[in-house]
Amino acid sequence: MKILCYLILIYGLTFNFTYKDDNYDGINDTFHDSNGNGINDVDSITYKHNFKFIDNDLDGINDLFRDQDGDGVNDILMYLPDSLKNKISYIILDYNNDHMNDITGQYYNLYNLNGYRYGFVCEETGKIFRIFKDKNKNYMNDRTEYRMKHRDFDRNESLFRKMNRFTRHRGKQ
Repeated sequence: MKILCYLILIYGLTFNFTYKDDNYDGINDTFHDSNGNGINDVDSITYKHNFKFIDNDLDGINDLFRDQDGDGVNDILMYLPDSLKNKISYIILDYNNDHMNDITGQYYNLYNLNGYRYGFVCEETGKIFRIFKDKNKNYMNDRTEYRMKHRDFDRNESLFRKMNRFTRHRGKQ
């Protein structure tokens, strides 16, 4: 394993982690960075990323990027300043900008990040599921999956877009 890590560092390749959750607690067993410092909390190895570490409140936690559930999508996406909401480097881990999440290996676009798909944080809505249940073992919170199935959720339209439409509608009242 060490040889593989050294080869990756020497040749500058992007290391693709995989989303693996053997205990189904909503946290990736191979990667997560809960304080956004650019160091994998699982094995304490730095990983390649394009975001900056900004800590204005001096609490040791990045104010612009965190990934507590380890799905590669920024958990505090909803709270980013407007100037950063369209910058991929602050939205998702994609070091080489190939539109593929470096953690899950899934393709994404700004309207479909698949943050709701993995782990206990639904990044598109900002919801954190304190009680995470995954009985069918597909890495998705069962409550989110149930809502998608029973509300005719269009899989081509993300929760993020639906939330923006709802916010615009509410603002007109």
